Amino acid sequence: DPVFDYKVEADVTDINGETRSGDITVPVGYKALDLEINLSQDEVINIDSLKSISITSKNLSGEIEPVKAAVKIYKLQSPDRLIRERFWNEPDKFILTKNEFIQYFPHDEYKDESKKESWQKLALILEKTDSVSFNSQFTPDSYRDHNSQLTQGWYVIEATAKDQYGQEVKDVKYFQVYDTKSSALPSTSYVWNRLEKNSSEPGETAHLTTGTSAADLFLIQQVDKSKTTDSRQQATEMKSDDFNYYTLNNNKKTFDFNLTENDRGGFGVNQFFVKDNRFYLAGNSIYVPWSNKQLNISFDTYRDKTLPGSEEKWKVKITGNKGEKVAAEMLASMYDASLDQFKPHSWSSLDVWPNYYNNNNPWGSAVNFSTVHSFEKYWNENYIEQKEKNYDVLNYLSQNNIRIVLRGISSNAPAMDLQGKTAGISITKSNQLEEVVTIGYGAKKKLADSTQVIAIQPIDQSQIQVRKNFNETVFFFPELRTDKDGDIEFSFTMPEALTKWKLMTLAHTKDLASGYAEKTVITQKDLMVQPNAPRFLREGDKMEFSAKIVNLSDKEVTGQAKLQLMNASTMN
Repeated sequence: DPVFDYKVEADVTDINGETRSGDITVPVGYKALDLEINLSQDEVINIDSLKSISITSKNLSGEIEPVKAAVKIYKLQSPDRLIRERFWNEPDKFILTKNEFIQYFPHDEYKDESKKESWQKLALILEKTDSVSFNSQFTPDSYRDHNSQLTQGWYVIEATAKDQYGQEVKDVKYFQVYDTKSSALPSTSYVWNRLEKNSSEPGETAHLTTGTSAADLFLIQQVDKSKTTDSRQQATEMKSDDFNYYTLNNNKKTFDFNLTENDRGGFGVNQFFVKDNRFYLAGNSIYVPWSNKQLNISFDTYRDKTLPGSEEKWKVKITGNKGEKVAAEMLASMYDASLDQFKPHSWSSLDVWPNYYNNNNPWGSAVNFSTVHSFEKYWNENYIEQKEKNYDVLNYLSQNNIRIVLRGISSNAPAMDLQGKTAGISITKSNQLEEVVTIGYGAKKKLADSTQVIAIQPIDQSQIQVRKNFNETVFFFPELRTDKDGDIEFSFTMPEALTKWKLMTLAHTKDLASGYAEKTVITQKDLMVQPNAPRFLREGDKMEFSAKIVNLSDKEVTGQAKLQLMNASTMN
């Protein structure tokens, strides 16, 4: 059931000549529905945490599409013997029977025992048909068959539905359920490893559970608190106190780690052993975040929409990760967000505190129990040297070696003089051109053969605010400091461009706690005139001047528009 993606592109140009582009990917397939099973965690789930399983149905474009779905959960029969990973591919022809093979090779895979897809289905735990849309919840406890119990082991969940064309759609997920109160493993395995929480704070206890189905297993555990990615340096920093030794015998054991402030940045717990001529390594990272070095930046006074040229006064509050007052310094800046189309710009919090990176390179089986392939012996053959003969050719001279000097000729060409008056516009037309010019709303005049002045009534300009400040940067404040309440106040004047602005704030304290936050602000008016004049003209050019009037109010507006064309040197 392949799905083919088609890309549709569109370019839209407004009356000012501004073009915006967009695209969308349209998937096309043989089935018009997509079912997705979302487990609350990964495929290994605590039996106490298995509260519900969510299922979502979408069409191929990713839009939610309600459908009737049948959901079934089966328990699987996983292998009941220890199986080592293959060092070779699965054979296509079997000489020994499965029983004979296991008799001689009790810990090797015969065919496909390690593939969950080949495991036999046992008890039916859940069977329900219901409507599915977005994250529809199915709870095993609510719909479980009373003759079946949800115990440790492997399970498969199947969701089946039909699309609008009657084609069957199916999704399958495998997951393992374990019980922390049981001393047995959920399935037969050389090593089973589970960390209760991925992240913990100082003062808490991290719990790591390790188990095996093998007998008389000698386990070496190394607690690695080095904050380096260099495996050689990591090996030299190892101390005897970092190692502990345990014996496991077809059981599991929980290791507790009491976390302190010195553990921030995290540390590693490497567990390894040798069993049945194989080396096994379980590397775990217990992450203890630098939460005490995180600042929160909130805006007490802030407007996401304002008028161009408005006077603004904003208030920012900075607190620690627990909401406490802090003395901090803040860098703040705001600029035209449209510049990000050319070069995206942002800041980030300080990254100066060391973190643990799990590096298992010091421990491995590269020179012990590993895969070895045969290789051919290198034969040193006699090499006959080839003779190279060069013929005379033209000497190629690249353009980088040619220097061209252009000498300019100056001329005093007459400048085009266009003048506009308050009561009208002077328009010069040649004898070959004849056009209808519209001035204001409704006043039209046919021009031909000569220069004519079209008089219109003067417009009261006292209420018209001409925008002049088009700065791309609103402000750059590199050294703002908090007051006794942990607040920062600053004032500024918004430029008069009609656009979206990007505000960036970066704060830090003396002990290098930091935080970053950004906002966007839009400057606009209910009635806006946005002209789009060409930047360059030559004498004799014909110009088409376009302007766009934007009404953002909730009512229709009528009025007059006026065009003034001035000589920039004299402003006449």
